[in-house]
Amino acid sequence: MPLFAVFSEYQVPPEQGKEVFTRHLRYMDQLQSQKRVFIAGPFGDGKGALIVLSAGSMEEAREIAANDPIHKEGIRKFQIREWKPVRFLNWGLGEEK
Repeated sequence: MPLFAVFSEYQVPPEQGKEVFTRHLRYMDQLQSQKRVFIAGPFGDGKGALIVLSAGSMEEAREIAANDPIHKEGIRKFQIREWKPVRFLNWGLGEEK
């Protein structure tokens, strides 16, 4: 299945979205259990996050990203691009759930 990079950028100060962030994390957990999230995490500058989704098409990936509460509520906006990794090495940099 193709992968899609979702660049998710805050539109308001992050502290304004705390209540929505809880719902965003639940949504990410749901997608993870469906094997839709390949990798996800915040940028080091605190201005947003990268989410790499597995989806059948760009339209499906857009729908998944658009249904994220953090995007639905306008806390962050997103841009999405298809991603085709050619090299991968598991360095043990993150936790597996």
